[in-house]
Formats: sequence, C-alpha cells, structure tokens
Amino acid sequence: MLGYVSDLAFYKVADSSGIIGLNWRLMMASAMLPAVVVVCFVFLCPESPRWYMSKGRHYKAYESMCKLRYLKVQAARDAFYMYTLLEAENDIQLGRNKVLEMITVPRNRRALIASEIVMFMQQVRIRLSLSSLNSVF
Repeated sequence: MLGYVSDLAFYKVADSSGIIGLNWRLMMASAMLPAVVVVCFVFLCPESPRWYMSKGRHYKAYESMCKLRYLKVQAARDAFYMYTLLEAENDIQLGRNKVLEMITVPRNRRALIASEIVMFMQQVRIRLSLSSLNSVF
C-alpha cells in the first residue's frame, strides 16, 4: 500500500529539461522505497525456530522460541510441539512424488494453471512493449 501511495505522490510531475516520462520513472523508483525499508527490518527478525528444528539445532530453536513467547514454559511447550509435528511431516513425506502431486492434487493443479496463465500474460505484455518500441525506433 505504501508503494501505491508513494506512486501517487509523483503522478502529476511535469516533464522538465527534456526528460520525457519523468513522472512514471519517479513512480517506479518511489515504489522501491517501502521495499528497502522491509529489507532493513529483516535483520531485526529472529531466526525461524522451525528451521533450526529441521536442521537438528534444538537448543537454538528453543532460544529463538524464547524470543517469540512470553514465558519459557510456553517456548518449551511450542518447541516440543514443533518437534513432534516435524517428525510426523517427515513420516508422511517419505515416498511421495512432488511432480505427480502437482497434477493430481486439485488445489495444486489450480495453482499451477493460474501461475501458467500469469506467466503467459507477462510474456505477451513484454512482447507487446518490445514491438511498440521497435515501431518507435
């Protein structure tokens, strides 16, 4: 949302000093600013306890969970639950074919079709913009 708001700030910028399309260039650059802020906040987030647990670093997972929970007892309980759920996931995932699941599971199939449509639309948009550039030059 902040990207769109920053776009609106440069919507009515007039072209100056021979730069054609200055407003859309500033709009594209201003949409980057909120993303840069988010990237800076990534370094303040604690590491994922689930990732630590999946790599066998149980004490690190517990320490990370302590940063996220109010009491250490809650952190220990959630770390235990996380461990048991990861073990159950590993038992379920043995012998599964991921490529086949992409087609046989209806939810995955719909997501695959939707992503293919979006990629096709992007390719069409790129080709149309390239053809319009070729007609200008």
